[in-house]
Amino acid sequence: MNVFATALDCIYANPSMAVAALWISATTSEETPIRVLRRAPDRTSEFGSERFVSDTIMVDVLVADLPDPHPGDLIVVGADSFTVQGESVRDRERLIWTLDLRPRIIAHLRCHLRIGLGKSLKILASDLFIALLPPILWATGYSVGKGTLLHFQPFSPPR
Repeated sequence: MNVFATALDCIYANPSMAVAALWISATTSEETPIRVLRRAPDRTSEFGSERFVSDTIMVDVLVADLPDPHPGDLIVVGADSFTVQGESVRDRERLIWTLDLRPRIIAHLRCHLRIGLGKSLKILASDLFIALLPPILWATGYSVGKGTLLHFQPFSPPR
């Protein structure tokens, strides 16, 4: 064990820096308790001449605690659940995984509309969101034009 690994063990053991979490494998449903450092940096993406700023959720995990994370794995921190998205990246010393997360909605919301003769139409919550977003943005004064900076935040379910 080198000096960096020893220092990282001290950092991850400190309760004011790292938090306890649970990793659940998407393939085997194996559960492993881990400690993570949470980060939430803003990410700027460009599309044509527009810039979009979005919040991100990232965690750093020791490679010794989590040897092989995959996209789709679940990370539970307290009452919050997150899904690993994209490939995980290790640091130069190969001691820390950086995982890009997205909030996980535990229950898939579905609306059933009755249409005569007992037939029902299923509408996903995401469909409602996509359909209602433009009028809501218009009503609140958002505009999309050249050079406009939009700010999107990840959805987190109410506690």
